[in-house]
Amino acid sequence: MTTPLEVYPMMTLPLIRQHFSEQFPYLQLSISADSQLPHPFRQPCYSCFLIEPGMTVAELVDNFRNCFGLMAQVRRWTGASWHDTDDTANWSLAEQNRKGSESVMPAMTCHR
Repeated sequence: MTTPLEVYPMMTLPLIRQHFSEQFPYLQLSISADSQLPHPFRQPCYSCFLIEPGMTVAELVDNFRNCFGLMAQVRRWTGASWHDTDDTANWSLAEQNRKGSESVMPAMTCHR
């Protein structure tokens, strides 16, 4: 069982992405500033949240936006390329990762 990943304000984005990839190797996390948020909401809330296997993509995206004013996007490996998970945002991260693992050809060892 994977340990929940704690995300807190002082973490660097590369470190968050690294830990995310270690726990979910068939998912890709992109994080950027959300310029669509009104200025007061772009300030971090100085709290943390956990990334857990049972969390949905939609919950993860909401947490990054609400806590840090950041836009997050999750892509799933499909055997040949990374695809958005917008249509399956209600799936858990574990389910997304499992689906990505099914797309890997047996001889393939590196997909990044």
